Amino acid sequence: MAPLIFYNQRLFSIINGANFSTTDHIWLSFTTVGDGFILGIILGALIVVNPRIPAMGIILMILGAILVQSLKHLVPTIRPFLVIPGAHIVGPLLKYGSFPSGHTADAFSAAFTLISFTDSKPTRIWILLVAVMIALSRIFVGAHFPLDIVGGICCSLVALIIYLLLIRDRLEAVVPNYFDSRNLGLKIALILELIAVVFAGSKYAVRYAESPAISMAVAFSALLFLAFYYFQFSKSR
Repeated sequence: MAPLIFYNQRLFSIINGANFSTTDHIWLSFTTVGDGFILGIILGALIVVNPRIPAMGIILMILGAILVQSLKHLVPTIRPFLVIPGAHIVGPLLKYGSFPSGHTADAFSAAFTLISFTDSKPTRIWILLVAVMIALSRIFVGAHFPLDIVGGICCSLVALIIYLLLIRDRLEAVVPNYFDSRNLGLKIALILELIAVVFAGSKYAVRYAESPAISMAVAFSALLFLAFYYFQFSKSR
């Protein structure tokens, strides 16, 4: 970590300075997908595939968020544009709470979750690649330093360790690994997911998302995914 701390600002300047106006929308798209609420929508849609996926993912993101917010208060830091003159900023102009990166913690929490439920090596690589792109996007949009990214990854790793040691066995004893429409808890969770999808595609997209178009696209895709799998589920019964 020592070299990273020493070269933190220089690395930020190199990476952030490599940005181009033509790629701004790409990095803003990745950073929008890294939003905890949007990732929650994506994981939540997988309830019809295996309810343990969103259950694990949301728990990891909550644990990671607790760690991230605790560190933000314990180690108050300012954002890059207040330190680096001429930093390239895309999206909201944030001033404080730079360390660690919440988007990165959420992205890797979601990645660790999805990796846990697939045996395909290529799929695992693609999942990790998307998480890395989300993490890098936080530097490209000027929201975080490289050290913040590493801090976010560490928070997600600690959250994963806590989950594996203290929560996984209890969760698996309560949450089934298949969707059962007769299970009241799963029906309520599905309804909440649908409400979240509608909210993500409407008010959240317009007022809170870094990229409204990406938020709407995720919401629409999640809705189609749920409709397709639920139809297949009903058809097979």
